[in-house]
Amino acid sequence: TLDRSSAASDVYKRQMSMCKVKMKVCEGQYLRSSVTLESRQLLDLQVGKSVLALFKASAATVSKDKPEDVSRCFLFGQVSRLPQKDKGGEVTLRLPNGLNVVGFIRGNHGLEVGSEAYIQIPEQSVVIALLG
Repeated sequence: TLDRSSAASDVYKRQMSMCKVKMKVCEGQYLRSSVTLESRQLLDLQVGKSVLALFKASAATVSKDKPEDVSRCFLFGQVSRLPQKDKGGEVTLRLPNGLNVVGFIRGNHGLEVGSEAYIQIPEQSVVIALLG
């Protein structure tokens, strides 16, 4: 879940009836989504258009280690809220631009409030909406 609602959209790849969309969340950090070409048309997605990007926290995985596959969609931030160390649950990360994102982590995670962490969000879990 993104707290603020503007991310620049950048349509970067077409595959058959699907279109991949890359959205700038903050400097050097992007979310990706996969939409149908029909949805791209209906939303009038264009480079530079501001959109709202949403995902369920249960679809996002938080870890203290940078994902090995850097081609996958992940964001980087500082832990601002987390469950007890021995238990898993929801974790909130504050991104460098002040946005908060929420994902889940397993127990015995080794993180503390203030720690740096990563959140991975599968592109098929990111929904795009228009502002206003």
